[in-house]
Amino acid sequence: VIEYVPFIIGKSADMADACLERKTVSRLHARIDQKEGVYILTDLNSTNGTSVNGYPLQANETVSLGNGDSIYLADVGYKFWEHR
Repeated sequence: VIEYVPFIIGKSADMADACLERKTVSRLHARIDQKEGVYILTDLNSTNGTSVNGYPLQANETVSLGNGDSIYLADVGYKFWEHR
């Protein structure tokens, strides 16, 4: 559950809001923000990449998120659902 933004996801327990203890995940892998009511995901120059719905993000690239979107942080997969 993302309760605030910006929300950082990575393997660094000291620096990330959500810690994924996987070797494939970067210390600071991705960030979720909200802009004008839309959630957005940014790859934070991760080593093993981030993808949304199969689209691989470039380093520091940002994409908007919609309900049911498939997000992969390296080899860790999630579905994005917004509850209002």
